Amino acid sequence: MVLALSMLNLAYFGIILLIGILCSIIAKKIRIPSILLYVLSGIGIGYALRKSGSEYAVSLSGGVFITSVAILALVMIVFDGSSRFRYRDFDQFAWNAAKLVIVFLILVVLFLGPVTYIVLGLGVLLSLLFASLMIGSAADVSFAVLKEGTKNKVLKTLEIESIVNTPISVLIPFIIIGLINKVQEIEVRAILQQFLLQIVVGIGVGVLMGLIVFRVMRKYYAHVLSPLAVITAAILTYVIAETDILRGNGVIAVVTLGLFFGNFTIKKKEELHEFSATFTQLLEIIVFVLIGINLRFDLMSKDFLLLSCLLFLVYLIIRFVAVHISFRRDFNEKEKIFMSLNAPKGIAVAVIAFSLASGAVTTLTLEKLTPVINMVMLFILYSIILSSIITRFSRYFTRFEVIKKGSKEVI
Repeated sequence: MVLALSMLNLAYFGIILLIGILCSIIAKKIRIPSILLYVLSGIGIGYALRKSGSEYAVSLSGGVFITSVAILALVMIVFDGSSRFRYRDFDQFAWNAAKLVIVFLILVVLFLGPVTYIVLGLGVLLSLLFASLMIGSAADVSFAVLKEGTKNKVLKTLEIESIVNTPISVLIPFIIIGLINKVQEIEVRAILQQFLLQIVVGIGVGVLMGLIVFRVMRKYYAHVLSPLAVITAAILTYVIAETDILRGNGVIAVVTLGLFFGNFTIKKKEELHEFSATFTQLLEIIVFVLIGINLRFDLMSKDFLLLSCLLFLVYLIIRFVAVHISFRRDFNEKEKIFMSLNAPKGIAVAVIAFSLASGAVTTLTLEKLTPVINMVMLFILYSIILSSIITRFSRYFTRFEVIKKGSKEVI
């Protein structure tokens, strides 16, 4: 029985990977992001399995195991993306990205939270939880659709914004979940202390691991072991930072490690980048297909879908206002529209949604969390579709065509 179930698991993952490969080929031909096709194919797989009477799609997309896979994907995507940046890029563009992250964070909490409370009728903390999940733009999607190595000011700002806000979009929701669980009292001072502690510890762990691992790799290279060492270093960095003893932010630690990797002189760095990118794409396929499988439109009423569209419109207006406040003179109107509409959600948000669905992080029942989880999944779908469309017409908005040659995407 156990062997049969294991073979069934293996068969489903094999099918998912095969479909992912086909989606990548098709996406390259028709010039759209493959991530969008991963999600749409997942929706189709889930619908087909449920129509045939199989509930395996539901069990496949839930539980601690798939949450772990999603976290692994998040670690590798953040590491792979941040490792391709140079310090001089942050010197030039980080301030613009930081301004947008701060302004957008404030506006989302002040306006999207209350609107969610009114529209969905959720509790105050659940409304804030949903709003906090919408703070970030996904590094995984941004790296997939924006041209690597570009010096275009708009695209570079969006890339660095996705790196800067990913730790925040993971940290703040878990703080709110802690408040929901009554693990800590609602004290601004305690929250700020925890926030700063996680940042400092995360940076410290990333620096320490970077110094240890990449100093060795500057001198030695092994065709098989070096790529495995890079992946192992990224995973261990996240795990060490997130331990109960240190209580740091694992995403910040991995970003720091990635920056070390990108700016250290390391033997055969290009080969290591290629291996990391291949492993990352494999994880991307699995997670984004499972996001699609987890979208249960058959359990969502028409009213709920209409409310989700209304909330997404409010979200876009808030994003547009944040961009205008942050960049009054830095960009023209078309560029501001492009930045406003290009804020996709991805694996970081999906990790938290999967964690909520598995019951691993909160004492609330799944019944109370279902509207939040469904809305999060819909926002992931809406934002990826919108980002795919707006990026397809990037030349109109930025006078620059987004093209990734010789890699996963051609857009």
